[in-house]
Amino acid sequence: MPESLLNKYPHLKLLLSESREKRVNLAAEKKDAAKTEILPDHMIAPPRKSILGPGVGPRIDRKPPVKTYDPNSIRRKVTAEELYNESLASDNDQWLFFQIEKVPASQQMEQLKMWLATNKPSQINRDSGIGWIAIKMTERSSKNLAAKEEWDKLEEEPTMETVNQIAAKHQVTGGKWLCHVMRDSIDRVWQKLAIAMFSGGLGPTVYMVKVSPASENGKNEHVICVYNPNYQDVAQVMRVENLMRSAGVTTDLLYKPDIFSALGIYRNNKWGFRATIYSSRVMLAEGRSKISIAGSEKFYHNSSKGFESPEDLNNEKITAQITAAISKPSPRHTPAPGKAQQAEEALSVMVDMMEDNIKEGEDKENGVKSKSLKKPHDNDLSSKLRELGLKNLDDLSKS
Repeated sequence: MPESLLNKYPHLKLLLSESREKRVNLAAEKKDAAKTEILPDHMIAPPRKSILGPGVGPRIDRKPPVKTYDPNSIRRKVTAEELYNESLASDNDQWLFFQIEKVPASQQMEQLKMWLATNKPSQINRDSGIGWIAIKMTERSSKNLAAKEEWDKLEEEPTMETVNQIAAKHQVTGGKWLCHVMRDSIDRVWQKLAIAMFSGGLGPTVYMVKVSPASENGKNEHVICVYNPNYQDVAQVMRVENLMRSAGVTTDLLYKPDIFSALGIYRNNKWGFRATIYSSRVMLAEGRSKISIAGSEKFYHNSSKGFESPEDLNNEKITAQITAAISKPSPRHTPAPGKAQQAEEALSVMVDMMEDNIKEGEDKENGVKSKSLKKPHDNDLSSKLRELGLKNLDDLSKS
């Protein structure tokens, strides 16, 4: 005779009794509220509780706000500050997570599969208040604001060595491989990585994987992050990359130190850093990955046999390469002045020239010889007007 679900999952008994009690209370409240024809919010949309037991965050049912389409928002270049604030908001918002307990995996595997089936990233909306969906062994600290404050106060030119020093001082030593996956395949890729991590298939150093929920801002993709504790242990970083490939992840990967996220080093940042330090592209036919290091045009290969050039994994060498690759963003092009601005500048030129002539006349009047004031020389005025894109005084009056 099959085992009862209530015996297999004892917490369901508690949920069942709570549910019955709530239904009875809700019916009584509705009966009373019907007299006033006003129903409280909790009667209209009562809160839902997960049936999957411990380690699962509560579901939030909110109607997403109506958004208008702005074509200019897609063309506009997003800034590093905006990306930092967006990431900070996601970190500080509510998480849906599955907590891996220190018990045999077989005891939690069924719960994990049920959790994955009912918490698909493609079906959970960011506007519902969920920042991330995660499977974790240990807690990951939030962004280190003290490190950011020290970074912002730096007076010298920032280098990768400076970043490493701040990371060591504030103990922000972790990092993550991340990839962008389209909405139609995110659930499948996420499930592969989640089960691989839970089963130990990503190695002993990976302590968390997370995925972003569905976004309503025009993006049709999600980001997945796989965390390891030490971004400067390049052998560890490359081992995680290979295990992700073994788990079936074929999309391009990027590696970012946590200290970059803490300091606000995202793409288009004002310091000229690249936002990631490694990139990986899978070569399915060869059974290996093509790895590049920021600041180096040379490609390396990584496979189950290991990194092909271990001598190039020297931290000092990589730090120097990243520092050498830092290039300040080019200044934005200043648009040409409009006609109103040209007219204003031309008028300013005339006033300045008149004042110079007045001063010259006053000096001569107080000197040996007095001379009447003269108007600006035509050649001088014409050259000034040409510099401002105006042909003559008539153009100035038309403007």
